[in-house]
Amino acid sequence: MERSLLPDFDTGLRTRLVARYGNDVESWLDELPSVLLDLAQRWRVEFREVIPRGSMSVVIRCVMVDGRAAVLKVCPDRQRIAAEVAALGRWETDHVPSVHAIDANVGAVLMEAIVPGTMMADCPGY
Repeated sequence: MERSLLPDFDTGLRTRLVARYGNDVESWLDELPSVLLDLAQRWRVEFREVIPRGSMSVVIRCVMVDGRAAVLKVCPDRQRIAAEVAALGRWETDHVPSVHAIDANVGAVLMEAIVPGTMMADCPGY
């Protein structure tokens, strides 16, 4: 797999993350492109689009080298990612996404994409 191109980030992404984490997240966002390129190379994924509306992390649809759909989640709150991965390990339903890789040092997790992947906010009963 060749070097993966970065996805386009929606204009509100920076605004949402700054609102959540404060101005200190600006430097994390500035470093994010190089972090993403490193993860894409190590985990052999190709980026697709950013899943919009994230206010705590950056979530990107990906394709793994074997063609499986995946989701890469990167968060400035590294403990939050670790807690989410631990929670996924405790769930016992048929609809828990598999975790393919985690990098606790950068706060990133690569997991199985759930199809169709409808967001809760888009569900009629939400």
